Amino acid sequence: MNGMLATGCVEDFRCGTDSPMWMVGEHPAVGDGEVDRQACSNLGIPNDCCTASYNIKVKACDAGGNTFYVYYLVSTSYCDSYCAGNEAPCPDGQEYNAFLRECGPLIPVLTDNPVLHAPEIRNNKVEFDCEVKYRDDPSARFVVMFLFDNEYFPEVPNKTLTAGERRATLDAKYMGENRLSQPGWDSKMGKDVSCVVRSFWEDTPSTVSSWRQSNSYHTGIQARILCL
Repeated sequence: MNGMLATGCVEDFRCGTDSPMWMVGEHPAVGDGEVDRQACSNLGIPNDCCTASYNIKVKACDAGGNTFYVYYLVSTSYCDSYCAGNEAPCPDGQEYNAFLRECGPLIPVLTDNPVLHAPEIRNNKVEFDCEVKYRDDPSARFVVMFLFDNEYFPEVPNKTLTAGERRATLDAKYMGENRLSQPGWDSKMGKDVSCVVRSFWEDTPSTVSSWRQSNSYHTGIQARILCL
């Protein structure tokens, strides 16, 4: 998005931060060499767009007739963050997705419910797979929780899917009673197992979606009574 530091006051709560920073003065020409500049942060105080300032350096470089800029930036305090680029900020309720290179929702939007697949035997274990239906985006993260009769049991660990992962696996050992190890747990046979999923972006793990629930499978034997 061009990558040049802003050279005018930037409104607070822009550039993905509470207090964006901008550079006082224009960018130098190629022949100017390295120049000193001041970077100001806007904390949203009326009539004060330079509440805090930092000393930085900038140099213009030539690359075959194209000019680019190199900055020496210093560490900042609190939420002060440098603001660069020349594109319009994302609308309220959206943020920039670096992978898709476009503005998007504050959380990955799940339009389909997860799918709990039928149990399979793998390496002498019975396992269920919960599949998340979502597009290819490695910055999306998903928390998967398995429920039994819509109840959460703490001995069954939640799974966090990262970097393109779309399936979480439940080991069927949690369905049977365990008194051989600590902590133990009661049997869950005879209950319906399902999974629920919620989403968040890698950079904002505290902003999460609501839960979406899958189909279910009965854990046990169901008898059907036939009338003769």
